[in-house]
Amino acid sequence: MLNRAYNIIPLAKPNVVLINAGTNDATQNFAVGNAYNRMRDMLDYIFTSTPGVSIALSTLLPNTLSPGNVASINHQYRQLVRDQASAGRHIVLAEMHDGFITMADLVDTTHPNDTGFKKMASVWYRAIQSLGSKTWLSPPSNAVSFQDGAGGDTTCPKIYGSGNVDPRGRTQVLKALSLRIIDDGRYRHSAQAQGVVHQGWYVEPDDVWFAQLVNNGVGRSGEKDDWVFSQGEGVYYYRENLGDQGFGEKMHIVSLEGVSCDREGVCWGDVVSFLVFVLLSFFYPREGKEAERREM
Repeated sequence: MLNRAYNIIPLAKPNVVLINAGTNDATQNFAVGNAYNRMRDMLDYIFTSTPGVSIALSTLLPNTLSPGNVASINHQYRQLVRDQASAGRHIVLAEMHDGFITMADLVDTTHPNDTGFKKMASVWYRAIQSLGSKTWLSPPSNAVSFQDGAGGDTTCPKIYGSGNVDPRGRTQVLKALSLRIIDDGRYRHSAQAQGVVHQGWYVEPDDVWFAQLVNNGVGRSGEKDDWVFSQGEGVYYYRENLGDQGFGEKMHIVSLEGVSCDREGVCWGDVVSFLVFVLLSFFYPREGKEAERREM
């Protein structure tokens, strides 16, 4: 955790830090007796590197794997908060182990379920309120390389490579350390009709899907969905999407020869080439639908 603090604190320069750490150490029986000193080192770094910061340190959730280790770490954290507060630092305890959160709030032996997360959120909220009541909350520093305001126009443009543009992160898979996780309001879908390149009738047991199997020479984000279908005989075909020129010739998908599965609800994964792909079968029966008009 200290190494993560070294990475994110100088970048974010936060005014409030919430810390819930130590459960893995408890369940893995790692340095449990030294939890006080290890957490103190991280608090020292945060306080000294970020003037005006306030911290809420939480005790650990109850769990069934290592209740003794959890109790030991929680005892050390409570004492640590008392010692830090006595030294004049802006810190409060977020108590997660006082009976409010119970074993029934866990989805397994360790992790909270939806109710557990809601309870955790209420504990964090109360801790932040406590910081505010002590008049310890100050505006965050503006000496950062990103804007901490509105996140945009609440649309979601799909631009290849856009994840590398933002200075706050180098990945499009958001995680807890990503500073791009901000509330930009309710999502508003925006799409533009591209016309119809094929339409027709398909009668059970015929089935049709659309998936991008062949990129037709275009770059990423320019691909179009190809026409994948079975005509009731357990053999699968595709026709390459040629854009404004319609679809190419019917091609037999050799690699699925002999595949036996209920075709209803078949979902196609992305592919390595047009003859090697992943087939995921889900079963969603369609009641009372003998014929269906499909458009793309």
